[in-house]
Formats: sequence, structure tokens, C-alpha cells
Amino acid sequence: MATGFTPPTTNWNASDIPDEFNSFKQYCNLVFDGPFLKKTEKENASYILLWIGRQGVDIYNSFVWENEQDKVNPKAIWEKYEKHLAPRTNYTLARFQLQQLRQEPNENIDDFMTRCRNQAAKCKFQDQQKTNERLTEQFVIGTRHKKAQEKILEKDENLSLDEAIHYARTYEATIPMLLN
Repeated sequence: MATGFTPPTTNWNASDIPDEFNSFKQYCNLVFDGPFLKKTEKENASYILLWIGRQGVDIYNSFVWENEQDKVNPKAIWEKYEKHLAPRTNYTLARFQLQQLRQEPNENIDDFMTRCRNQAAKCKFQDQQKTNERLTEQFVIGTRHKKAQEKILEKDENLSLDEAIHYARTYEATIPMLLN
């Protein structure tokens, strides 16, 4: 193993298990496409099971395999987990959860917007324009910077999400100067 390599793990107690699993899978695939590029599929399948934790292995052991070869095929393993963990889509709940997001005290604007965007992806909005409108609304509601909020609220309906974020980033960058 490469020096400084930290194996991926799955937090089976996460509030959003499918999202946690997707992050785990993405990290594993980065490892398999990078430092473990020369490993066989069977070796990669073993790594998945080593890293997925006891609960993940228990889930793996519950799978019914039509083909014994699939048990050591990473693609087939990923498909089984995805099917097992597939969320029961409830876009109403996802939209409610988006509306509840607020910027944390030590969270910067970009990290807050990343959380909002990730949640909005689960909301099944009609198109990207509608998604951006809802994200702009949530940004105004959820930002902890009242001065930036006021500046954004002064703008008309043509305000884009990027412009709103720009105002908040500018304000956030000036906070240290305002404190001196």
C-alpha cells in the first residue's frame, strides 16, 4: 500500500446511507483507477469487502448470486449494494430537508452551497433553472450573513445564483477587516 494511504470506510450509521455508500464507492473507484490500477477484479472485490465493514459484509452475505463469478466482480458487487440500498424516493421530504438547511457558524459560503446543491440533487426539480431558483431562495434563507442577505434581497428577479454567492463571498472575505 502507498505511504499515507487511508482506506475508504462506510459509516453505516449515517443519516443518508445511500449517499454515504455512493461516496464510499466513488472513493474506492478512485483508488482502483489510481494506486490499485494493476490489481485484478478479484483483488478489488476483496478490498471492497475489507473496507466496507462488518455490517457491509453481513449485507454482502445476504445477497443471492445467479453466477458465482459475480461474487468477485466489483461491478456486480456495486450493483447488488445499490439495489439493496436504493432509497425510496421521496422528493417532498428531500425538498423539506433542503428548506431546513442553514449555514453553520464555522461553515463558509462554498461549503454551505455544496450541502445545498447535494440536497437539491435529490429534490427532482423540473430543470436546472428551477433548481437554481430554489437554491437562490435557500441561500438567502440559510445564510448566516445578514448584511449579505440584505444586499441580495435588494436585487430584482434577475439575480442569478452565482451573483448571490458572489455577494456573500465578498461579504465573507471582508469580515476579518470589519473585526479589526
